[in-house]
Amino acid sequence: MSDIPDRSGARTIRPAPNGLDAHDAGVGDAFDSAADCAAHDVDAAAGRLGGLPVRVDCGRQDPVYEADKAFAEALPQKPQGGFEPSGHSDASGRRVAPPEMDFVAAALSRGGAP
Repeated sequence: MSDIPDRSGARTIRPAPNGLDAHDAGVGDAFDSAADCAAHDVDAAAGRLGGLPVRVDCGRQDPVYEADKAFAEALPQKPQGGFEPSGHSDASGRRVAPPEMDFVAAALSRGGAP
């Protein structure tokens, strides 16, 4: 997971799957331990993002789709971005990179996302 606030308060978040079972199933090094997982539970903190622009992009065949979907549903408002019929690939990353960069650029230039 990365939770990177910029000066405007916008955040780009890449949630990692909840719990060490998902971690052990193939996410790799998302968490170092159960304590690390609990300390960085993005679903538990989703309510703190109310009023902030949030974008979530994920393919429906991505291994972290269910966790990303749960995170998006836990947010106080619908995030920008969405879920497309793809997996976790370079091609899907290249497809969503331009709108993600536009999202960040808007937040940096106007103090908020589009």
